[in-house]
Amino acid sequence: GLIESYWYEQQHIYSTNFDQRPHFGNYYRFIQGIPLNNGNYIDAQSISSNIYLRVLGQKDLINQRAHLWIQNINHTWRNVLNGVIIPPVSATITVPGLTPNTSYQVEWWDTYAPVATVTQTETIQTDTSGNLILSVANLTTDTAVRISLLILPSATPTPTPLPAPVVS
Repeated sequence: GLIESYWYEQQHIYSTNFDQRPHFGNYYRFIQGIPLNNGNYIDAQSISSNIYLRVLGQKDLINQRAHLWIQNINHTWRNVLNGVIIPPVSATITVPGLTPNTSYQVEWWDTYAPVATVTQTETIQTDTSGNLILSVANLTTDTAVRISLLILPSATPTPTPLPAPVVS
């Protein structure tokens, strides 16, 4: 959860015509509210089915949460600066070690929108081994994912009608 913006000198920002400061704001918006200091986070140990997707992240097995940053490894600042066409990448991402046969809410974040926002929310169930399988399609940049235990609203009990008052 460290934000290190070394783009503090004008020569880094303006001489290359490649200002990265908005990306730091989007990263901050993504991690804001994730309790990184609760002491429960460990490496997510995520596995990508495609070597051209890099996955970084953590999971909290106590509170059943995780967050991932998924990057097309060809989408680098140098390639963008040089106008290189980034080939889209598709893959499945496996997050192991979660509770088996359990439903999780998955939020997909567009990290390249002017203001990072949730673009899709879905419910995915882990398999019998506790693996959560995410599908990534045609990614040319980065995307981020928040995963949390799906908490269904509890049913509101139907009130029992009171007996009619006895009138004498």
